[in-house]
Amino acid sequence: MNIKSLEIPDIKLLTPKVFCDSRGHFFEGFRMSIFEEFGEGPRPWVQENHSKSIRWNLTEPRHSCRTLAGGYAYFANSYALPEIPKGWRGSTFAHGESNPVAAIEQGDGDRLVVATQFHPELSGRWGLDLIRRWVIGRPTVEAREHEG
Repeated sequence: MNIKSLEIPDIKLLTPKVFCDSRGHFFEGFRMSIFEEFGEGPRPWVQENHSKSIRWNLTEPRHSCRTLAGGYAYFANSYALPEIPKGWRGSTFAHGESNPVAAIEQGDGDRLVVATQFHPELSGRWGLDLIRRWVIGRPTVEAREHEG
């Protein structure tokens, strides 16, 4: 985050550093620790990131996942979760210098919850296989083919 003092006392201009590549961009729009340097900030909001990806990205599981397998997913989103939340299993994707969350899951069997940051319905056979595993609870099968 670039911070610039303005002519008006105590007014700062905060400009995020934007990381771009051929797939889109990523930037951190807000982080509480930056605002704490200037006194009290909004609570309980801790961090907000913005990601714009409109292409295929390779997802990589970071835990032993029930439904999430590595493969190419189609992303068309505007926001990114910076890390897998505690208590969840998940996968990430490379985006510039960061590895935002691609998908998370928690539980098993009838209590399985899955959330994706990409569009499985637009991710070819790999995405349809993910939906099948998600709905019927079939274990993961590695698939990396890109059909886009």
